[in-house]
Amino acid sequence: MHEILSNQSFGSEIREAGSRYSKEADLLKKLPAALYTCNEDGFITFYNDAAVALWGRIPVLGKDLWCGSWRIKRNDGSLMPLDNCPMAVCLKEGREVFGEEIVVVRPDGSFRNVLPYPQPIFDEAGKLTGAVNMLVDITALKSVEIALRESEERLKYFTISLEREVVLRTNDLQEANQKLLLYNAQLEQFAYAASHDMKEPLRKIMFYNSSILDSCGESLGEKEKGFLLRSVHAAKRMGDLIDNLLDYSKATLGMHAFEQIDLNELVEEILFLHKDILDEKQAVVEKDQLPVIKGIPFQFRQLLDNLIGNAMKYQHPERRLRLQIRVQDMEAGHLPGLDASPETQFHKLSFIDNGIGFEPRYADKIFELFQRVHDGMVSPGTGIGLAICKKIVENHGGRLKAFGEIGAGARFDVYLPA
Repeated sequence: MHEILSNQSFGSEIREAGSRYSKEADLLKKLPAALYTCNEDGFITFYNDAAVALWGRIPVLGKDLWCGSWRIKRNDGSLMPLDNCPMAVCLKEGREVFGEEIVVVRPDGSFRNVLPYPQPIFDEAGKLTGAVNMLVDITALKSVEIALRESEERLKYFTISLEREVVLRTNDLQEANQKLLLYNAQLEQFAYAASHDMKEPLRKIMFYNSSILDSCGESLGEKEKGFLLRSVHAAKRMGDLIDNLLDYSKATLGMHAFEQIDLNELVEEILFLHKDILDEKQAVVEKDQLPVIKGIPFQFRQLLDNLIGNAMKYQHPERRLRLQIRVQDMEAGHLPGLDASPETQFHKLSFIDNGIGFEPRYADKIFELFQRVHDGMVSPGTGIGLAICKKIVENHGGRLKAFGEIGAGARFDVYLPA
């Protein structure tokens, strides 16, 4: 009885093992990687569907040797005998054969570039019993490599031609650049001298008038005091106007190196400089995380200071100042009028306030020199600040747009290359 039970148990184990082997074989059959095995004599004993698709034919088990390919070639196009293929070398020498690229030729004449990975199989006693080979199809990769190589050759030819053209034009460009640098230097010297000569009389007017007010103020009538005060304010306003004109001329020249600018740090710096005024107005400032851009630092400092100062200057008298600084990324294709390819990325910075606003018909006029759009309103501006902003943005390949509504606030959109 014991012997019968043992035989039944053994039979059950055999059936379970057979079932497991069948499941494993089915799994290997369906693997997307091409896989096949050979016995120690080199005859194919197993292959999966991916291997058949790669070879373009169905090999005969126990008959086909080494590989199921119709033909095999080397990379140089020469024919590789089947008994020299990587699987044959693996079985003959009992070692792995990695990194030897082959070309599998199908019966219909098409071919596939393949990297085989044959590995020998040994039993517990160390005897060679066969080998398994995984075939990696690298045809697409080879096509990319060839295309890349051809592209590199074309690029090399183009680069050589371009270098020749650059050499031919370099002398002319250097000469033109030297002339431009000399012109800009002369212009800056003239601007400095002109501003100094114009501001010197203004300083004297302010000094003498202020001295008269300090020393004789008590003996002057209110009318005379008013004349002197208006004179001092007019001189100061004229000085501010000269400074702003110089700033505008510098922005127009734009002859400065571009650097990395963290707009978050720059905005925080400007808000700190205006902290007393903002606290006095109980202003609320909200801002998004701003980008890091390439630009001219002092120009961007002036741009942001002007836009933030504009919101403070034109606050609505019946409500607290609220300024929002928002950012959005978009493509140039959505921004007509920009000299950039449609897919070029831009940062859109929006400065939105709840101030007195302006009439929409002034949206373009507001950026012209000495233009004012608030009729009858006295403001400390010179009519140049927004013109400077527009020029700075254009210096950086961008665009500045204004939107407003009387009593509802204003919005200034700055578009800058990302």
